[in-house]
Amino acid sequence: QMSFGTGHHATTYLMTRALMALDVKGKPVLDMGCGTGVLALVAALQGAHPVLGIDIEADAVANSMDNVALNPALEHDDDVLTFRQGDGRALDELPDEAWEVICANIHKNVLTADMNRYARTLSQGGSLLLSGFFEGDVRDLQEEVERHGLHVVAVAQREGWACMHCGKPSASWWKDMASSRYISAKLLTLAFMKHVVLSLAAAFAVMTYGLAQCTADFEF
Repeated sequence: QMSFGTGHHATTYLMTRALMALDVKGKPVLDMGCGTGVLALVAALQGAHPVLGIDIEADAVANSMDNVALNPALEHDDDVLTFRQGDGRALDELPDEAWEVICANIHKNVLTADMNRYARTLSQGGSLLLSGFFEGDVRDLQEEVERHGLHVVAVAQREGWACMHCGKPSASWWKDMASSRYISAKLLTLAFMKHVVLSLAAAFAVMTYGLAQCTADFEF
């Protein structure tokens, strides 16, 4: 048995590093295209709960379950860490905003096709970690991410591969943005008014000087 996900590939390294940088304790984590379950195991070891790994290959699901058994630090509990066979359509059965962290280390075309599913099932303020694509694909993936209402937090690269950390804005984020835009608009208005006042003052000064000169010319 062998499925993608030995832990040595650049994308697995990048995703693991990004995942370990997050506080996932007590948070639901989804590992899409889980391979041998490396990322799901990392999340569970960090205290994530529940953790679900999904892969299209039956061997990958079997390998993932075997790897759980090989990790004594993990007491296998179906309520904590589970694996199932499926593809992106498996997310259609899940409720909106079900996951606080979604990991998807899959081919670019699959990421693009399932982006709407990731965006729907990711909670507000949650993190979407993407990899499985090359550095040259970053721009295309970013456009796809932003098209679905998400934003790019950071991009990491290794050996020609890329990993993208994306976020889903929370209600407070939108409120802050709206407040920021309101403040910016007020500041812009004040700056414009100041410019107008200064311009009028300068024009008045020139006119006053001109009148004074004219008066001086007509003195006898």
